[in-house]
Amino acid sequence: MTRKELYSKMRGGMVSILLILTMTGSVALASIGGAQAQSREIDRPASQPTAEDELALIFRLKDIYVGSGSSTPTDLTVAADKLFFIAMDNSGEKELWKSDGTEGGTQPFKSFYTNNFASPRILREMDGMLYVWAPMLSTGYYGLWKTDGTSAGTSLVKDFSTAEMGLLSLEGFAVMDGNLYFFLNDYVQYQFWKSDGSGSGTTQVFNLDVGGIDPELDEVISYNSYLYFIISNGVDKNELWKSNGSVIGTTLIKNFGEYLSDLTPFNGKVFFRADDGTAEGDELWSVDCSGGAPTLFKDINPGGDSSPTLIGEMDSNLYFFAKDGTHGGELWKTDGTSLGTAMVKEILPGSGGDWPGNPIIVGNKLFFAADDGSTGVELWVSDGTLGGTHLVKDIKTGSPTSTPFPLLGDDGILYFDADDGVYGVELWRSDGTSDGTSRISDIYTGEESSAPRYMVEYFERYYFQAVDANYGEEVWVLEYTDRFQRVYLSLVYR
Repeated sequence: MTRKELYSKMRGGMVSILLILTMTGSVALASIGGAQAQSREIDRPASQPTAEDELALIFRLKDIYVGSGSSTPTDLTVAADKLFFIAMDNSGEKELWKSDGTEGGTQPFKSFYTNNFASPRILREMDGMLYVWAPMLSTGYYGLWKTDGTSAGTSLVKDFSTAEMGLLSLEGFAVMDGNLYFFLNDYVQYQFWKSDGSGSGTTQVFNLDVGGIDPELDEVISYNSYLYFIISNGVDKNELWKSNGSVIGTTLIKNFGEYLSDLTPFNGKVFFRADDGTAEGDELWSVDCSGGAPTLFKDINPGGDSSPTLIGEMDSNLYFFAKDGTHGGELWKTDGTSLGTAMVKEILPGSGGDWPGNPIIVGNKLFFAADDGSTGVELWVSDGTLGGTHLVKDIKTGSPTSTPFPLLGDDGILYFDADDGVYGVELWRSDGTSDGTSRISDIYTGEESSAPRYMVEYFERYYFQAVDANYGEEVWVLEYTDRFQRVYLSLVYR
């Protein structure tokens, strides 16, 4: 669907739209699809298009929980050319909602049995179908559902609500080679299942019993036609497993005992953070996907713990945060060799610095939050070089922290929330430069925070959860329009 086609669909739902442009980029909106939009002043750095070229529109998609109550939308997911999410209307039930991007086209899609303990959960799309873990109307226990976004294309894949199965908690899932894999905790052991989307093709692969009274599935990833996952028991087991989806192909790689986390694929291997109780401590490990035992990749902090926090791959390097005993938590990278593993930059001098956090890779830029000792925790960016790693902007001027949190990276732009000390936690954007970093809107007017979360891109618009003073937590929309589109809108909606 093109943007023009989307506007055509929106036409029936909108009453009117009034755009008032000023030299500062101020915009007033009125009555979008019956949902009251609000006047916003759009911050426009010099490097961004001016109001003559681009306009940011911010509005609520729909007041789902009518009034000041919150629909608390979660799990925003694009599948089958539709936007899906879980939300609660005035009935008090959490349901699966579907939207075409308009207020009129945003409706409850499927009602399941819900209460305070059981609500639907969106898993992910596979082969054009959205998979949902949802309670059954008859029992309140769960079943696996799938939908193509139509009533006729919505069906129960498998009922897990039988008395023999009891109350099962789904705690992890991944898609690999045309199958959805998921892990069900029966509070004694983990049942490892797979599904090709049919009832007969939904079968249990393996029972995983790690002992203890509270087993946990900590992580699961799919890489090179294998699943890698971590199961712990909170006592003496942190086990790394791999599976190709068969019984014989599901094997324990190693029990690390002390600690295990951060499974990250890179260059034909899975890298991770682990402590197996030996003298090396908490360090960077890897296991080759072609087979063999896991190995300590590098003892970054000899005699101590480097405690690496893995981020991901950018420009043929794997990035992570670590400390080497001389420096505190800093940004590191590796090309997959021990000699090619080094610190990128010392941001906070000394060995006791706070750790950077909230990393996200956007194209060839790595954004993260860090404290250099003078600006507080602010937004930083790195291209993997010493000179290309720098503070983006001191959003909350001085030593106080703005604590930027990433929401989405798209087309070289990071969307994030931050607190500048004046407007609370609001929606921002950055291209990695100070001039190209600005607050988009003050959704919750004044010092209070709209606290945006769960952002997704859908047909060139950005949908996210936010809260304001009058309507509680609802789905909001961000859209950028250029001069031609503004003329088109004014002709259609005047």
